[in-house]
Amino acid sequence: MGACFSNQKDKQRAGPRTTNTVPPKTAATAVGSQSHSSTGPQSTLEGSPVKSQNAKNQPKAPAASGSGPQKATVPNPPEPRSQKSVKAKDKDASTSQPAKGAASGSSAPGPSDQLDFTGKVTTRNPPDTSYKLLNSYVGDVKGVKNVKRVTVKVLRMVGNGPNDPNYKKWTTGVNERLQREISVWKRLKGPFLQYIGFATVDGVPAVLTEFEEGQTAKEFAKKPADTRRLVLEFADAVKILHRAQLTHGNLEPRHFMVDKKGKAKLGGFCFNQMIEEELKKVNPSEEYRRSSRYTPPEVLENRPTSAGSDVYSFACVAVGKIPFAATPQEAAVTQLAINGEPHLTKQYTELQNDPWWPTLRSCWSKSPEARPSMDTVYEKVSLYI
Repeated sequence: MGACFSNQKDKQRAGPRTTNTVPPKTAATAVGSQSHSSTGPQSTLEGSPVKSQNAKNQPKAPAASGSGPQKATVPNPPEPRSQKSVKAKDKDASTSQPAKGAASGSSAPGPSDQLDFTGKVTTRNPPDTSYKLLNSYVGDVKGVKNVKRVTVKVLRMVGNGPNDPNYKKWTTGVNERLQREISVWKRLKGPFLQYIGFATVDGVPAVLTEFEEGQTAKEFAKKPADTRRLVLEFADAVKILHRAQLTHGNLEPRHFMVDKKGKAKLGGFCFNQMIEEELKKVNPSEEYRRSSRYTPPEVLENRPTSAGSDVYSFACVAVGKIPFAATPQEAAVTQLAINGEPHLTKQYTELQNDPWWPTLRSCWSKSPEARPSMDTVYEKVSLYI
């Protein structure tokens, strides 16, 4: 099994841009995660041509596989390790993770913890235009110690742009939430593409993250052992988010990255969900909604996102196949998912022989409350690494 990543649209070119030197009415920022060294991470977790130098310190991980309706290849798993050893390992690893709620502390950032970089960011062309609500740029930033190059996610123009009252309400809503929430995201430590701050670019909110110079999981993972290790590392990242009382809200293959050392890096958390939520308040059109293939039924029915929603989406990516691959129409996929159509079972029956299958299938329960926690998912898939 591997992690699927769908193909991106071609990047579009635009003229040079620099940040607006007028600060936003309300501070803002956001994060995304897309590789700028390619047209963008959207494919399948498969393979790692180069082993990490720190491989012995990495969590072992599940294997990922190709995207699309291809014949699945399921490696013969080793005998499961004892439950006791897995729990001991997880307990040791958790000592370096934030305690529950730690990342959501209410203390204000200190004087040196700068968040607003308006007027200090320059973006480079061309942008990655594969996102529905964002344009992603490589950028340079001044005033950050040991950081020069960053990834800049700029809200895309929707509707009639600045002349559209709904567009103004959307960007204002994003600005206000960024002011309240980005300091929490920035303090979160773990296997994530780290947030740096926010800025106003051409009059609209943008977020800055560490520069995404790694690879997609598909580009990296070439062996079953690599793919399983990576999927376990991504499970660990989602688990850390949930322990900090945060949800990702938009788990898709494109957000599963691998750094130069071969370690998993999860991106796109919180901000992508935020901008979609704020846009729904003023324009509930499904045109701007994320792909239904990785979205749980409760979110498709406009119910709140929860930790259980992340569990559903994570399992869709971890299985290594494109959900509902035989159904090209997005509207039809939405209806199948809402109706509780068994996920992937019909297209890839051979996957049912894989030791991960019972755990992953339990993640697709229609009721979020019936799905296992990410701690449970992590513990169970760890048995077969």
